[in-house]
Formats: sequence, structure tokens, C-alpha cells
Amino acid sequence: MAQNRRRITHAASVALWTFITLLLAGNLACSSESTESQEEEVNIPAAFNPAPPIRRAFIVKLQVLDRQIQGYRAMQGTYPVGEGIAVLHAAGITSAPSSDPWNNAVIYKGESDRYEFASAGPDRAWKTKDDIKIVNGKQE
Repeated sequence: MAQNRRRITHAASVALWTFITLLLAGNLACSSESTESQEEEVNIPAAFNPAPPIRRAFIVKLQVLDRQIQGYRAMQGTYPVGEGIAVLHAAGITSAPSSDPWNNAVIYKGESDRYEFASAGPDRAWKTKDDIKIVNGKQE
């Protein structure tokens, strides 16, 4: 009996949390009239938007990867030269991600004295302000 009560309580809390989340995100309509041709942009409150912490964590991951790339440079005298994550994998740096958390390809470009990682970021569009670019371990 106590177990059933816990299940009901858990189900009620999940339903309430879902309702509040949808309400705050603006996905619940106040009227029953809606048209399919009418599209509304929904602004998700910052507290419910996972992109900033995920973006920061991905940038940190790329900066930590810099240690391996710097180690390669210390031993070889140059950064892994070429384009694409396969260049890093061939150099023995197998932890280099081929995609970001939003399933965009991660671009690697390496020259003897410079390298960069680039990602389109959470909006999945290039040349926007949320693009991620790391040059020689530093975010630009």
C-alpha cells in the first residue's frame, strides 16, 4: 500500500513538473482556437534552456584536449597538420570529438604553428554569435 502511494505521488509530481515546464515555455494555449499556418516563436526561459551549460562544458572539453595537442607538439615540434578530426586520430589523439553536443561536425584545421577547432554551436548555423572557435587552446 505504501509503495502504491509512492508511485502515485511520483506520478503526480512528474505531471505537475511537466505542466509547469510547458506553461513556462509557452506551449500551453489559453484558447482552443489555433491555426496550423500560424507559427509562434517560443522563448524558453533561461532556467530551462540547457544550451549555455552544455556549450560551456563542450568548450572546456576542447580546451582540455589542448593538453594532448600540446603534448604532441612538444614531442613532434609541430601541431598535427591537416584538416579534419581524422588528422588528430592518426596522430594518436583519439579523444577528439567528431561532433558537438548538437550533432554538428567539429572542424579541425592544423598548421605547424597553429590549430583551431570550430563548431556551429547550439543553433546549428555557421557564422552566428554562438559559434564555437578554439584557437591554440583559447576561445575566440
